[in-house]
Amino acid sequence: MAQITIADATPRVQYTVGGSSSTGPFTIPWPYFSDSDIKVYQDGTLKTITTHYTISGTAVDDGFSGGTVSFGSAISNATVTIT
Repeated sequence: MAQITIADATPRVQYTVGGSSSTGPFTIPWPYFSDSDIKVYQDGTLKTITTHYTISGTAVDDGFSGGTVSFGSAISNATVTIT
């Protein structure tokens, strides 16, 4: 059985989207247990899963070893923060 290690600190990564529109994917480079563990912000505004974005995770046992976030609509000139 594989095990994943969850860090004590809240992981955070930011991506800058320039003038060319993009929906992602934006990488989640850490393990997590559930999609609800992931929070996505666009320019500081919390977005809602399934309404604004989807998550594709790499499943391992009872969690995910990482994954990606993709927006439903293209965004530009924005900062995407994933925690």
